[in-house]
Amino acid sequence: MFRSIVVGVDGSPTSKAALHRAVRLAESTGAELHVVCAYQNASLASVGDVSLASSSVAEALQNAAEELLGESVNELKVDAIKVATHAIEGEASDALIDAADEFDCDLIVVGNRGMRGGKRLLLGSVPNRVAHHAGRDVLIVHTS
Repeated sequence: MFRSIVVGVDGSPTSKAALHRAVRLAESTGAELHVVCAYQNASLASVGDVSLASSSVAEALQNAAEELLGESVNELKVDAIKVATHAIEGEASDALIDAADEFDCDLIVVGNRGMRGGKRLLLGSVPNRVAHHAGRDVLIVHTS
C-alpha cells in the first residue's frame, strides 16, 4: 500500500501522536519512515552589514532539531521498519512537502493541531497547507 511515509515532529503531543500513527502504518505496510523536524532560518534580520544571527545560532537551531529527532526516534524502539531522520531548514509545511518530494514518499502524516476556528482561515495551519499543496495522500491524525 505505502512504500514510504513522511511525518513531522516538533516535540508537541500532537506531533508525537502523528509519529506513533505513522509508525503503526509503516509497520503494517512495510513502508520506510522519514521523520522530519523543521527549524527556522537564524538569519532573520540584519543591520547594515552586520547580521543579527551568527552561524553559531544557525548551528544551534539545526542541532536542536537533530536532537529532537534523535529523542523522538529513540522513544519508538522499532526494529521492524527502516527509519531515517531529517532536520530541514524552513517552514514546517514546506519541509514536509519537500521531504516527501525528495524521498518519493506516497503519504504525509501530520497532526491536526491548529485546524479549528478562525485562525485556520486567516493564517492557515501546517496540516491545512500540507493537505492543500502536497500532491499526494495526507493523513491528518485527530488528536484534539
